[in-house]
Amino acid sequence: FLGIAGVGPRTAFVLDSSLSMKGKALDVLKAAVVESIRAMDPAAGFMVWFFGDESTPMPIPAGATVADGVVVLGQPGAARDRVFRECRAWIAGHAASGDTFPLGALRAAAAVHPSTLFLVTDGVIQDERADLVAVADQVGAAGGHVHVVLLTGSSHGTEIGRAHV
Repeated sequence: FLGIAGVGPRTAFVLDSSLSMKGKALDVLKAAVVESIRAMDPAAGFMVWFFGDESTPMPIPAGATVADGVVVLGQPGAARDRVFRECRAWIAGHAASGDTFPLGALRAAAAVHPSTLFLVTDGVIQDERADLVAVADQVGAAGGHVHVVLLTGSSHGTEIGRAHV
């Protein structure tokens, strides 16, 4: 995802969709997460949360296989294609709104015990840093890997800073 390899079978995407991400940055982010989901191993699970003022979890597609709070696309075929199309449509249709409050989405993502968690933002965060670090530490203590991706640059998305927590 954005040049960073995920580790393990459960991936959580926590994605900034605040107004500061409106336009190219959010479009690039949506395309990247869709491509990452498309390329996942059939046994891998994932979940997506967007955040602005509130946390918005991806709705579970009808008929999808769910394992401990994450969607599993399954083996190639009609069912996988349908689930993928529903996920892709929801991601593509999500609009930017509000300020940047990732804490609720980050907590929800930590609750599904991801092996890899990606937090992507442009860095204009309103939540307390200590609260965010505490949740990242919780994921790490459970054996998960947290990657914070910072979108920077005047045209949003032209430069990507990465930090492993």
